[in-house]
Amino acid sequence: TVAPLDGDESGAMAVFVATFAFSILFMLAAVTYGMQIAQSVVTEKESRIVEILAAAVPIRSLLVGKVVGNTLMALGQVVLIVCAALVALSFSDYRELIALIAPVAGWFILFFLVGFASLACLWAGAGAMATRVQDLSQTTTPLTMIVMMVYVAGLLARGTVAEILSYVPIASTVMMPGRLLSGEAGWPEALLALAVSVAFMVVAIWLGVRIYRRGLMQTNSVMSLKQAFSKAS
Repeated sequence: TVAPLDGDESGAMAVFVATFAFSILFMLAAVTYGMQIAQSVVTEKESRIVEILAAAVPIRSLLVGKVVGNTLMALGQVVLIVCAALVALSFSDYRELIALIAPVAGWFILFFLVGFASLACLWAGAGAMATRVQDLSQTTTPLTMIVMMVYVAGLLARGTVAEILSYVPIASTVMMPGRLLSGEAGWPEALLALAVSVAFMVVAIWLGVRIYRRGLMQTNSVMSLKQAFSKAS
C-alpha cells in the first residue's frame, strides 16, 4: 500500500533523510570500491606481475575475480549499514516509519547492486587505461564525475527532473527509491527503471571488458578515452 507523505512534516523529513542517505551510501561505496578495483589493476600493470598472471589465468577470470569480489564487499557494506540504520530507527520517535522505509531500502539495495555492477567493469577498464597509480586521476575522472552527479541529483533534483532521472541508469539507484518512499512512484515504475538499468549494465560490462582487455598489456603510455573507445568498438 502506497502512503503519500505530502503535507506530513515528519514524513517529508523522512523522505529527505532517506534520499540523502541513499545518495551518500552510493557515492561512498562506488568511489571507494571502484577506485580499489582500478588501483589493483594498475598496480599489477606497474609491477609487471599482470604479465605473469595473464600467462597462467585467463584475462576474463582476472577481471571477474576483481569485479565480483569488490561488488560483494560493497553490497555487504551497504546491507550492513542499511540494517543498522533500520535498527537504530526502531529506537527513535520515528519508528512508525520503518514499515515504509524498509521495503524502499530493499529496492535501494537491488538498484545499488545493478548500478555498482554497471560501473565495476568500467572502473577496471579505467585502471587498465593507466600505466601508473598517479595516472588514475586522469583515467577515472569521467566515472568519478558520474558518481558525484548522481549524489548531487539525489540531494537537489525534484519534480519532473527527479521523475526523468529515476529512469536514467545509475541515477535511478538514488532517485527511484526516493520516489517510491514519497509515493510518487509504485512498483511497476520501479520494475521498469530496474529493467532499463539491467540493459545498461549489460552494455557497460561489455564495454568495460573490451577496454580492460585492450589496455591491460599496454604499459608504454596512458590510453586516452578516444583510443579506448575506438579500440573497444
